Amino acid sequence: MNISRTTTSKKAYLGQKSNSQSGLKGLLKGNGPTKVFDFPNGSKVEAKRIIVPAADVETKTTKHPKNLRSTKGLSLDAVRDIYESIEKGGVNLEGIAIQCEETGQYLLLDSSRRRFCCIHAKKDLPLWVLPTLSDYQIDSLITDAQKSKKWSWREEGLEYIRIRDSKGFGTIEELAEHLGRGRETVRKRVQAGEITPVLIDCFPDSEGIPSTFYPALAKIERTLKKSGDDIELVVDFLALDDLDKNGAVEVRQRAILEALKEKATPRSDKSNAWEKQPLVVLGKGSSATIATSSDGRSTKFEFSRVNPEKMEAITKFIKETLSS
Repeated sequence: MNISRTTTSKKAYLGQKSNSQSGLKGLLKGNGPTKVFDFPNGSKVEAKRIIVPAADVETKTTKHPKNLRSTKGLSLDAVRDIYESIEKGGVNLEGIAIQCEETGQYLLLDSSRRRFCCIHAKKDLPLWVLPTLSDYQIDSLITDAQKSKKWSWREEGLEYIRIRDSKGFGTIEELAEHLGRGRETVRKRVQAGEITPVLIDCFPDSEGIPSTFYPALAKIERTLKKSGDDIELVVDFLALDDLDKNGAVEVRQRAILEALKEKATPRSDKSNAWEKQPLVVLGKGSSATIATSSDGRSTKFEFSRVNPEKMEAITKFIKETLSS
């Protein structure tokens, strides 16, 4: 069985040389409980096949530190492409793991999504378990796993930010040079990684949102902060979970983004979004009106040329009413 994959997007910071193939060169034949992994640099490592019982998947497996897949971003919506199949027939493609010598847990180099499905569907998780590997071998396996589902810009961005902070880089240019990637590519990933989790977590498939959403979300965050809005309160008020609740995930994701954009529209663009009407008809030159904002959250009373005695009575009434 031969597997050949070419992925250039993550070579630099995964420790691969620019002229090396990404991922596994192939798997040697083997029909028993072991299999030999053949790596691009010529090294070979034997793995043992095990099955983690459904009841133990959550406690005995966890992702490897180098596996960038966001477990927080996993949801039934996020695994909708594989969940039904696993629920009905179980997992038919083994994951790859290393057993931690200290805890005994299996550290998954891939298959975080399959693990999530097994926990919820109560299914066993089959794994190829390898012994201690070199960084190169670990990186090769993790890179190879990206063929099934690539990391999101945010998942990459969070890793870039970790590298930036640990190395003390002060500019995107420094970070890009270290990673061996283009400046704009790195900038976009870092921007995605720096967006507040409050906005990212709004989406049912938070790590499956289109890449075009990230610049829009970054702009929304800047606008809300500039206007002094509390982002958590904004999200709570919009009740985003109820938007297109029964629609396709992609439709719901777009509806949520549009709702956030609308809320973040600068106040100056909403100057005509007040419904104004008279409270009573007064004499010539005098007026009393009430204005309600389009979202129903704000109300304004306006009085023009109302005599001081009446204004004093109105003010007293408002104070007493609000204080009671």
